[in-house]
Amino acid sequence: MKWLFPLTATLLILSPPLFAQTAEEKKEEKQTVKVSKRICNRLLDHQDRADVEYRPGVDVRGKKVVAADLDGSTKFKLPDEITFDISIDAGRYMGGPKDKANAAQAAATASAKAIAASTAATSAASSADTAASEAEAVYNDAQTTYDTAQSDYDTALAAYQNRVPATSAALKASLETSLSTLETAEADLSNAKSVYDQVAASAASASSSASSSDASIAGETKASEAASAATSASKASAQASLYAAQEALTGVQSIQSAADASYEAAKSAYKADKSNVALKTAMETAYTTLQDANTAVETVTSAVSEVETAVASSDGNTAQTAATSAVTAATDVGYAEAANVSDLRTAATTLATDADAAQTAASEATTANKDLIKSYKKASKAPSGSFKVGKVKFNLKNKRLYLNGELLNNNSEAEVAAACREFYKKR
Repeated sequence: MKWLFPLTATLLILSPPLFAQTAEEKKEEKQTVKVSKRICNRLLDHQDRADVEYRPGVDVRGKKVVAADLDGSTKFKLPDEITFDISIDAGRYMGGPKDKANAAQAAATASAKAIAASTAATSAASSADTAASEAEAVYNDAQTTYDTAQSDYDTALAAYQNRVPATSAALKASLETSLSTLETAEADLSNAKSVYDQVAASAASASSSASSSDASIAGETKASEAASAATSASKASAQASLYAAQEALTGVQSIQSAADASYEAAKSAYKADKSNVALKTAMETAYTTLQDANTAVETVTSAVSEVETAVASSDGNTAQTAATSAVTAATDVGYAEAANVSDLRTAATTLATDADAAQTAASEATTANKDLIKSYKKASKAPSGSFKVGKVKFNLKNKRLYLNGELLNNNSEAEVAAACREFYKKR
């Protein structure tokens, strides 16, 4: 320790020699000066302790210790050669990811197609219900007509039974007419009931299949049930079309019968007076009308036959087209289609279109489902895991690279690199 200010010098300053000392001052001079530790610490220079600075290999108490290794506590010698294997993901380079992506896309497509088929089937079933309602309207009208004819016949029969000789012939004729009307009404009622029963049954089947398609979560089931609904709807359309065609045939046959009677009458009149030019013209006109009616009957009969074949194969589209041809041919010679029959045929036309759309959608859904199964089978066969391609060895001393034991020079390395680039381009 060294002093900044000597204590004696400090004391000399306190008692200057230039003045005479008094007794009191002398008494104070003899007193002892006391200095505190705090003052001493302030007067001393700070000096570091020997144990503060770091000394390698020695602890704070001066004892020897293992020196700190700032470069790492573990040291090892690198090998002369580094060897490692090259392996690749088999699935990745043999189409696995692509196959899985295709399968996922196929699943999405199949799902969309199945839903579309179910929706189309529901629409066709709804149209089938409409056709059934129109068939029911036709049946109800036929029932009303029959009931009226039956009442008229009963009245005519009662009048004939109560006849008197003066009215016997007239009442007999009226009875025969009412009977003919009743028979026609009965036949129409039978046909109307038949078509209603058939269309209603097919519509119910279409609705049931459409509901099953909508409720199913399996794409294959959705497609198959939609196809069934389409077939039933198409059959309902064909059945409704057949009734319209048959009505056209009945109508044109009546026209033919009337034309034949007119021709026979005109021919008889002309034979009775061959010199009458007007009668000759009337006969020729009646003949032409009859010929047209005969042609129409042949055309409509052929169309009805075509519709019947279409009904057997549940081909509503063909049946509807043939029925339209039948009605057109009959109309050309004077046939007038009843309003309710026209409504039924219109419903059959709409139904045929919807059924055809449902059938197409169901077919597409079935195809999409088959593609899905095929894609998943292919994806499941894709190899997985990795397999070893080769072993690489690199010599750290001579900087030489070996592949499967063969030394690679610069040219070889360039060739390998180029081949790898081409390989990855193709992938």
